[in-house]
Amino acid sequence: MNDDIKEIYLTDPLTEHSRKLKRNLLAASVTSIVVVKLGLVPTKIENLGIDFAQTQQDAVVMLLALITAYYLLVFYLNAFIDGKLAVYRTMKAALPKDWEKLNWSELRRYSSQSANRLVEKHGYGFLVLVLLRGLTDFGFPIFLGLYAIILLLTFTP
Repeated sequence: MNDDIKEIYLTDPLTEHSRKLKRNLLAASVTSIVVVKLGLVPTKIENLGIDFAQTQQDAVVMLLALITAYYLLVFYLNAFIDGKLAVYRTMKAALPKDWEKLNWSELRRYSSQSANRLVEKHGYGFLVLVLLRGLTDFGFPIFLGLYAIILLLTFTP
């Protein structure tokens, strides 16, 4: 196993584009949760003399739900692709230099043993840190987005 595999695990698997999508998803989710929990759907704008009917208030809530759902979907797709590429880079780094000469069964056996070698070399603490990072980088924004959408869809202004 190459020594740079630990460095691959510690590098950021998300691209800059995915990071921006994650930021936008978190902003839309938090805004949606604040709107629902504090009941901040506008009923009128006095300075402009605009009164919102109930259907218009519902439309504002639905618009927030659609924006949050859009960012959730786009972040998920981009993060999934980034994650697959990170796994590919890790597996490639774990292979021996002459991996092209391996047949299919040897290649599968070698790649399935790479996780065991990683734990043996760096310990379970490293594996736990990698999993926690995955949960915070991928799991938390997705959970928050789903929670915000559910709140918005069940909210009546």
